[in-house]
Amino acid sequence: MPRPAPVGAPAGDAPTDASLTLLRIPGATQADADTFWLTRVYQGDRMPQLTLRAVGLGAGLGVLTCATNLYAGLKTGVVFGVAITAALLASATQGALRRAVPRVAGAPLSLLEMGCAQTVASSAGYATGGALVSVQGAWLLTTGHHLPGWTLLAWTFLLSALGVLFAVPFKRQLVDREQLPFASGTAAAATVRALHAGGDASRPRLRMLG
Repeated sequence: MPRPAPVGAPAGDAPTDASLTLLRIPGATQADADTFWLTRVYQGDRMPQLTLRAVGLGAGLGVLTCATNLYAGLKTGVVFGVAITAALLASATQGALRRAVPRVAGAPLSLLEMGCAQTVASSAGYATGGALVSVQGAWLLTTGHHLPGWTLLAWTFLLSALGVLFAVPFKRQLVDREQLPFASGTAAAATVRALHAGGDASRPRLRMLG
């Protein structure tokens, strides 16, 4: 049975390109906004999303983003957002794998698989900056010596666990209900959509990325 559409929603029961670029989900009530998102935007039941190859690709790139962000952060004191970088690296790596070992790489990553790989890779880079660079620098300035390795490891796991536990309630309140703009996430989503654009318009973007 098709899901009921909220008041003011367009006819049909499938997401459209226009609905996927919305910066704010319409709806008179929270229930209407949730229904609009489920019927017009959500595509997790229409294409692959959380797959082994997406998580593996993201984890591999996460090692790279984690190390580079840690090095650059400790050298300069500046932590870089790696959401867009992770999306570009995921697209380029998967394209290179498809050219080198097409039977192993398989079909191109779906839009949601690319988002999954980008999320896994960028979370490692962000965790490095917030968990290690700022803490290590502040501790060194105030005490004059570095924290021991086991302390940094425990601190990193603690912050990672807190991030996972609070991600769902924060997302429900800040993104679903208040619909606050998430700048880096919006930019990364636009990048992934551009990489998946079809036709002649997408070829200049994809020439270097496979």
